[in-house]
Amino acid sequence: MLKGMYQPNLHASPELSHIIGAMRGDGHVSKNGQIIFVSKDREFIDKFNKNICAVLGRETLRPVRSTKDNCFYVSVSSLMLGQFLLNDLEQLRDVIETYPAEFISGITDAEGSVTIADDYHEMIRISNSNLTLLKFTQDLLINKFAIYCRITSDDRRGTSHSQINGRPIISKKIMYEIRIDTKKGILQFWQNIRLTIERKQTTLNEMVTKIKERAKIKPMHPKQRKVILTLLKSGTPYRKIGEKFEFSKQWISDIARKHGLRRNKFTPRKNVKGGMIKDGLERTA
Repeated sequence: MLKGMYQPNLHASPELSHIIGAMRGDGHVSKNGQIIFVSKDREFIDKFNKNICAVLGRETLRPVRSTKDNCFYVSVSSLMLGQFLLNDLEQLRDVIETYPAEFISGITDAEGSVTIADDYHEMIRISNSNLTLLKFTQDLLINKFAIYCRITSDDRRGTSHSQINGRPIISKKIMYEIRIDTKKGILQFWQNIRLTIERKQTTLNEMVTKIKERAKIKPMHPKQRKVILTLLKSGTPYRKIGEKFEFSKQWISDIARKHGLRRNKFTPRKNVKGGMIKDGLERTA
């Protein structure tokens, strides 16, 4: 068969949906149909390689090569598949909505992070400069899996927030970020979305374990809660309230947050909802 002449199966499939999600983060398609996918995680590259060869009907996997930045990449030529992947998300909606979990898994592996800040705070993030992409993903999370999430924006243009081999990466665009930080949202994500990158899935599993362990803690008596809320409203320090009722400072902080009484330092951010960007507040770690 001639180079670039593989006939891809473009009907909805888990493999194709995962490819679309992964490519929106770490992929590139040239004008002549050269599809290139790059990742620092070998298991992610191997999954992509297996999926794209299945869609193309290839019997053998493509060779995986290394970059000078200690990443892996795989490439394949298919003009038809390349042009398909360059379509707008709305044109790809039928495939994605048939297998939404695979699309979300692909984009989360490519552009996401799973973070445990401490024993009481966890978060799943999906970051990208393409607001349309994140709104599309947010819609899937909410409507397909009942996962509440919000989008924030962060203008880091002209600043460096990461490095590759010691070389600072200067931001040129406004970055947007989906955030899943509620107990229910994280549990729903864990139950419905399986990540390919082992370190991310392991952290997600640990996150769920912590949430389930916290759920086992005996709830406080309503009268006790009422007294604690009164003390919070009066400005009593979290530490003193915790010592009085034998609860940790963090536990008292969580109660304050749930009732809108938290006194931690906040920094102005922007929340994006329904296409409108509104000023909001977000806790700083």
